[in-house]
Amino acid sequence: MPPVGFEPTLPPPEGDALSPELRGLGGRPGYQGRRVPLLHDPPLVLVVDDTANVRELIRVNLTLEGFVVRMASDGQEALDLVSELLPDLITMDVVMPRVDGLTAVIRLKTNPATASIPIVMVTARAQTADRDRARKAGVDAYLTKPFEPSELIETVRNLLDDRR
Repeated sequence: MPPVGFEPTLPPPEGDALSPELRGLGGRPGYQGRRVPLLHDPPLVLVVDDTANVRELIRVNLTLEGFVVRMASDGQEALDLVSELLPDLITMDVVMPRVDGLTAVIRLKTNPATASIPIVMVTARAQTADRDRARKAGVDAYLTKPFEPSELIETVRNLLDDRR
C-alpha cells in the first residue's frame, strides 16, 4: 500500500503526438537514478501491450517467478491504472492504440509521483534509433520481440534489485 496521503497525479494528456521538445528528446526526463523502496511484496508489475497473447505470455512468466501482475491493453489504460496501482515496475510495448508506449513513458517519467518506476520496453522495434528514443524518454531496459522469457525475468529482477 502507498503511504497515507500519497496521491500521485499524472500530467494532463497532450494528445497522442509527442510535443516538439520531447520529439527531439534532447535529454532523458524524469527518472534520475533515484532509489525508492518497493511498494509491494511480492512486487507488482504492470504489463502493457495491445496484443493479448503477448500480455498473457509476459503475465505467465512473471507469475511463475512470484510476481503479482496486472495488465493494460494500451498506454492510456496504463496511465489510468498507474495512479491506482503504483506498480513496482512496468513492461511497455511501443506501438499501441490511443496512447503509444513512448508517450506513456514520457508522461510517467516526467511526473514526480511515477518517475522512479522502472520501465522495460518490450517491442518489435529493434532499430538503434528506436532504442535511442526509448532511452532518452526514460526507459530503463529494452527487449525486442521475440524475447527469451529468461531474459525478461532477469531484466525485471535486476531493475527491481537496483530500485531497492
